[in-house]
Amino acid sequence: MKVITALVGTTLALLQPAFSEDKDAAYSCTEEMSTGLTFNEATNKWDAIVVRPEHKFIIAMKFIRSYGSLGMSDYHVTITKAGTDDVASCTNRYELGAPAQVSDDEFGCRTKFFDFIVNVTTLRFLRIYSEGHVGGKDIGIQYASRIWRHMH
Repeated sequence: MKVITALVGTTLALLQPAFSEDKDAAYSCTEEMSTGLTFNEATNKWDAIVVRPEHKFIIAMKFIRSYGSLGMSDYHVTITKAGTDDVASCTNRYELGAPAQVSDDEFGCRTKFFDFIVNVTTLRFLRIYSEGHVGGKDIGIQYASRIWRHMH
């Protein structure tokens, strides 16, 4: 089966009392739903599918600085797979290597393979993997390059 995980919707569990700008924070995350795309060779079209959610991880936020009048703050954000010491830096989605910027209790950041959009008030996030599908890149998944050829 050729499958691409496109979007994961989940919720966050707070590890400390509440989010406050100018403070460090950490969140325990568990996927509750995962959706993706699969190429249907019979119809020669892409179909939406539900994929079994299986990821748990910690989002850690270390405060760097605040832009008081703008209502924004910079954070060094890391993502750690639960039960491991596998830590990935999650940097600004728009400026490579820059800290994540929190505005209105929401931020977006990017690891090597995933984009994250996180709201620390609603305690929800999206984890998006698009590299294999959009860029035709493989991360050990054998179908990524075959799927790309079907898109032409």
